[in-house]
Amino acid sequence: MNENKNFSIKGLKKQLKVDEEILSLTRKEHSVLLTKKKLEGLREVVWSFVAAENYFLKNFSGILGLKFARYPRNLRDGYVCDGLPEELLKLGLQDRQWKLALDVAFMNINASFALTHKEVNISVNLSQKLSDPEKHLLRYVLQRTDLLSLICLGRFKEAENLLLLESASTKFNQSLKKKLEGPDGKVAKLNQIRVFKWLRRRFREIHKKHQSPIIKKRRTYHLDSSMFKFFKEGDTSYISVASMTPNRRIVIPLANKNLDQSDFAGNIKLILRKDGKVEIHRAINKIVKKLKMSPVVLEKCKNGMNKVVAIDKGMKDLINTDAGKRFGADYSKKLIKWSDVLTQINSGRARFHSMIRELHKDIAKTTNVKIKRKLQAKIVRIKENNLGSQKIDKKREFIKLEIKKELGTAVNQLFKNEQPNVLITENLKFICFKNIGRRINRLLSSWSKGALRDALELGAKKNGVLLAEVNAAFTSQQCRNCGHVHRDNRRGDVFACVACQHKENADFAAAKNVKDRFFDSEIDVFTPVSRVREILLERRRVRLSTPGLNGS
Repeated sequence: MNENKNFSIKGLKKQLKVDEEILSLTRKEHSVLLTKKKLEGLREVVWSFVAAENYFLKNFSGILGLKFARYPRNLRDGYVCDGLPEELLKLGLQDRQWKLALDVAFMNINASFALTHKEVNISVNLSQKLSDPEKHLLRYVLQRTDLLSLICLGRFKEAENLLLLESASTKFNQSLKKKLEGPDGKVAKLNQIRVFKWLRRRFREIHKKHQSPIIKKRRTYHLDSSMFKFFKEGDTSYISVASMTPNRRIVIPLANKNLDQSDFAGNIKLILRKDGKVEIHRAINKIVKKLKMSPVVLEKCKNGMNKVVAIDKGMKDLINTDAGKRFGADYSKKLIKWSDVLTQINSGRARFHSMIRELHKDIAKTTNVKIKRKLQAKIVRIKENNLGSQKIDKKREFIKLEIKKELGTAVNQLFKNEQPNVLITENLKFICFKNIGRRINRLLSSWSKGALRDALELGAKKNGVLLAEVNAAFTSQQCRNCGHVHRDNRRGDVFACVACQHKENADFAAAKNVKDRFFDSEIDVFTPVSRVREILLERRRVRLSTPGLNGS
């Protein structure tokens, strides 16, 4: 895999083959300490840019944004023809700046819609109330943004007419067309309105969780290649960025002296820091091969032509493989330490929050104006002197970076030492943790927010490894020796089967079950937990009823 850092994404797209995709990695550069005048100019343009982003997020991150999600340029063209709304005009941004703010906002909006689409698709696959024809129709509608927009807005009749109009096309799916129309081509077999109502309710319910929030910290400024220029004078590197005034740029000297023009291909992101410096995020773009699971790949895995490694994600040790290797050892000790630091800080602040609540109650009770003013002044003093956010934000950011570093180190060691062709991991999407205490829940939330999964996905793309997910149900409770499934089989770090007394390390046993699940044709990633239990119990009954198989 070669680095193509001298090309922008547009340049690389021209070189792409059918089985290839672009992988973008971010590199950070830092400026030297800037003057007050430069910082003021940057703060002005950053504030206005983020305000424009928030305008688009506020108005289009909900269901109304579905109309423009696939083609946000239509919205931009409308503003160019009809003029900007008054709220955007007040910001005083140049045309290129508000257009880029729109593009960046819709990147976040589309990402939130993608998460919603994914969860709705999973709901469709797992639903036992929907028939197969209804699921077919729902999958088609989810691919069509215009249809989905009408349905989510409750305009079912228009959506029905549009769907029937599309079904008249020769390119329309013939199998779905037969399900939509009766023998005479007019009477609908499917109750489309019922399907539309189910989709509207489910989509809106899920999208509430993923809807893009407005940006509270106004410190980020995105620039495309026409909005900045890189140059060198002597050994020092500089970039000049667009300000609020046309044809006037702010020159920023960089700390890294080993940079050249090819390092700044494409867009960059500028972040204002509290220490008077600027952080510049630049992209390194690479072409990598697309890897997909197929019958050919599966056959190669079965025949041993592809090296298959299965992992179990843990709390004590971050990654455990089916071959008995550990990566990210003692992760839980570090996580407990970091978590307790934040808990101690928050518990100390809780006393002051309680004092403020009591003072507000006292203000509500009294009618004396002087006493009210004294109490309000006391609240202000407490907030200024005891509830500042600078130190705790710095500590949270430090812990977040430390966790990210631990995850990255463990994942890099995994790919370097194991060198797999296929990496199998469990899908923990449907696993929920209940009745295990607030402290453990807090630790698990830090561990299960997707950071490890993101690191594995990035590592797999960089190293040309196929990442496959399997159903996680009962992988930590099933005995590989006798097939018995019981929650008492796992006792902390030890797996001890209550039926056959087979013992081994619990994390390694789970990783082996994950590998077995990859080759299991009867249990896929969408099989409901209840059905997985039925399958495993049935296999156990068959094993016990067959002479000679009631042991291993």
